[in-house]
Amino acid sequence: MALMPSDHVLGLRGVPSMVDKYRKKATPVVGATLENYKMKVAEYHASMEKLTGDNFKLVNHLTPSEWEQLVKYDVDVNGRQRREFLELYYKLDCVFGIVLFDGHHKIIAHISAVKTSHKEENVFKVAPLYADSPSIAMSALRVFSGVMYELHPDADVIFHLLDIGSGPFLQSFFQSLEIIPAVSGVTLFSGDYPHKGDLSKVFIAHNNSCHYDY
Repeated sequence: MALMPSDHVLGLRGVPSMVDKYRKKATPVVGATLENYKMKVAEYHASMEKLTGDNFKLVNHLTPSEWEQLVKYDVDVNGRQRREFLELYYKLDCVFGIVLFDGHHKIIAHISAVKTSHKEENVFKVAPLYADSPSIAMSALRVFSGVMYELHPDADVIFHLLDIGSGPFLQSFFQSLEIIPAVSGVTLFSGDYPHKGDLSKVFIAHNNSCHYDY
């Protein structure tokens, strides 16, 4: 802490049992709480079958101009330039994703999944889910459930949802499926840390590995 510049804010995500301890020290400001909802890919697919889909395309099938549009969409939602990160992310064999287009071929949603947990476990984390509206977010989930079911029908899928932005909308949806969430962590800061980007479009934050969103 002594070496950290005075104008920087320290952020961490603590497990529930350690929150009080961390708050008494360097990170007294409470941010978002992270909940996880876990289900079988087959159950995820079944819960989405009644929803309508949209025009979509796998990210690794995007043309150069479509890729540029995805990078711009990501900047608009995140408030960060993540071109290099996204290029590296989508080069991983364990990552796949889609974008949804509207009638004018404009990107209106981006959703992806990455293998997580221990190597021998067949678990995928869905993140991020950025979408222009709740109905579009549900369409993206519906289309993506079909992609996941085709590729990994026997896998488990986990959704890490924050109680900020549009996360509560999906929390309500998964709770309606009678999925009991577990709290993975609570975000703590050493001082005020204003959110970047357009949180209304953040249904599931990326939070990939050490990459920190909210």
